[in-house]
Amino acid sequence: MLYNLLDTLSEPTGHASGADAPLPDARIDADTREILKRLSRKPVDPTPERELMADLGYDSLLVMELVGELEDHFDIAVPLNNLTHIRTVGQIVDEVRRLVAEQGQRA
Repeated sequence: MLYNLLDTLSEPTGHASGADAPLPDARIDADTREILKRLSRKPVDPTPERELMADLGYDSLLVMELVGELEDHFDIAVPLNNLTHIRTVGQIVDEVRRLVAEQGQRA
């Protein structure tokens, strides 16, 4: 059962493929945290206050991999300029929420 849940979380959301309903914030949060956890070099729960580099072991290369995973999963484009202010899990979740909402407005 856990494997089915993980498979569901790792599948693209289908948001850009014509789904009318916007993604709920809880789904965006859970999916983003699951991607962060999967890519992390440390076995730490990615709670909102955790720092990507200090707590989760991210470096610049891993951040770029994270960006690619988030873009593919949510069908969004993450402007690299936006990454300069992101330090915590909560900030990355907020940014993904904003970009998903922005994408939904364009559709």
